[in-house]
Order: sequence, then C-alpha cells, then structure tokens
Amino acid sequence: MMYDVDLTDAAASLKTPTLLLHARGDQLVPWAAGRHLAGVIPGAQFVSFAGSSVAPWAHQGVLIPEIHRFLGQPARPGQAPAGISPREADVLRLIAAGMSNRQISEELKISAHTADRHVSNILTKIGAANRAEAASFAVRHGLAH
Repeated sequence: MMYDVDLTDAAASLKTPTLLLHARGDQLVPWAAGRHLAGVIPGAQFVSFAGSSVAPWAHQGVLIPEIHRFLGQPARPGQAPAGISPREADVLRLIAAGMSNRQISEELKISAHTADRHVSNILTKIGAANRAEAASFAVRHGLAH
C-alpha cells in the first residue's frame, strides 16, 4: 500500500541537526524522494548506501561510521569499522592502495580464492558497489592515506 504524503512544509521547519540515511534501491521511498526531503531540511546531511534493504542494521558497516561522523565522533584512525574483521581491514587498506586481488593474496600470503572472498565480503559489508567505493570508504574511515 502506497501513501502520497507531502512532508515538505514540516521538513522545512525542522531546527534540529538531521542525518537522512537512504538505501539507493529502497522500493518504498525512491532515492530521489529521500534526496529531495534532505534538501528541504535546513542543514540536513544525506547519506545513500548500496542495497534495497529497509533494515539499517544490515548495512551497519557503512551506517555506524556515518552516524559517528555526523555526531562529531569520527572513528579512530586505523580502527576497523563495526562489522569489519581485522583481516578484512588489512585487505581494505590494500584495495585502497590500488592492489588487485592477486597482489593482495601475494602481499598477505593467502590464496587467491581467500583474497577474492575477503574482497567480496568487504564490498557487501560496507555497501560498496565496486573497488573505488571501497577505497573511498577506507579513506573516510582512516584505513588508508
């Protein structure tokens, strides 16, 4: 069941800091509607993430650090964000350094299959669509320079 609700006037009158988190593939609220709403709220910050889940805990690797950033509590440099294992943090640093999966496997002395698995798991956990988004995530969270 879909409802047509216009929150523009109410949103424009908000006076509290607002962080709007939105799944790019959300089937209930289109991305453009979420972006528009964030644009109407004075000073709002809009963060979109990969996926279609309306269950935010499924994307905690992306959302928790964004919430900390919004609250002025950035993750400590080099500390793996929630949901990322220490080994995945190592792999993420190497992705950000521009290494291929083969180079990562050689650097960490793991099999190519294990490197592939780590990269796939990381992309899923942080909601990244590709290696460039993963590298950006690593930089934003102090895992890369």
